[in-house]
Amino acid sequence: MTEKASLRGIEKNQEDLNKTEFREIFPSYFRFKELKHELKRSPDDLDFQKELREIGKDIFKNKGAFGHIKHIDPDISQEIQKLAQQKKMSLERELDRGGFSR
Repeated sequence: MTEKASLRGIEKNQEDLNKTEFREIFPSYFRFKELKHELKRSPDDLDFQKELREIGKDIFKNKGAFGHIKHIDPDISQEIQKLAQQKKMSLERELDRGGFSR
């Protein structure tokens, strides 16, 4: 087997793995989109906001699936990334202000 053929095999296996990860996260992707729509109608619903953050965080952690979302829906992928980073930044701000200290 040549090196080039070996690389193609590895790339195909990686692609198959990423597709599997995407299929697993697919329901979360659609729920995220649904929640975004619901929050446009009810922007003050804290339960929707919390669920949206949790789903976004889970999707963002799954790098293979998130990569697929980036390709098929760049706008939603940006929202997911923004929410995941926002949560991290708010925790850092809390720690900077002396939060979580005893």
